[in-house]
Amino acid sequence: MDYAHDAAVRTASALTQELPQVFISKSLSKAHGMAGLRIGYAVGQPATIRAIAQQSGLGSMNALSAAAAIASLADPAHIEREVAENARVRDFTLQAFRKMGFDASEPHTNHVFLDLGRPASQFREACRARGVEVGRDFPPMEKTHSRVSLGTMDEMRRAVEVFRTVLTARA
Repeated sequence: MDYAHDAAVRTASALTQELPQVFISKSLSKAHGMAGLRIGYAVGQPATIRAIAQQSGLGSMNALSAAAAIASLADPAHIEREVAENARVRDFTLQAFRKMGFDASEPHTNHVFLDLGRPASQFREACRARGVEVGRDFPPMEKTHSRVSLGTMDEMRRAVEVFRTVLTARA
């Protein structure tokens, strides 16, 4: 939701109070700067949240993670800056892929899902050999698509140069 830039995108949080089978979860990852902490929250009816907690062992977090989450949630201006920077980096990356002739869907995330027309593993290995990491496969699309996470603008400028080399060397 942090990166959704279409006004039609809405949260389903109201449904959590109408329907006991519905809950939503929110990760405080990229926009909040806490991807490695694996922290977030869930919203739903009390009985639903209790049932989920009994099955999954939710609730384990250290004091530093909790303090970071509270500080992040209390600083909406920081999130606005991160979202704006992500949009700038996303647009740069999308434009680069499109100039190379590759189709990438319009993302509302911190990554681009790119139609390579070949296995993602080949792309990933070629990029890794040039010092740029591309994430894991996303079945069932791994035979044609790759998920490319967005980094800082400097990181993406470097990555795009590697992508250009790898993608224009198609056989």
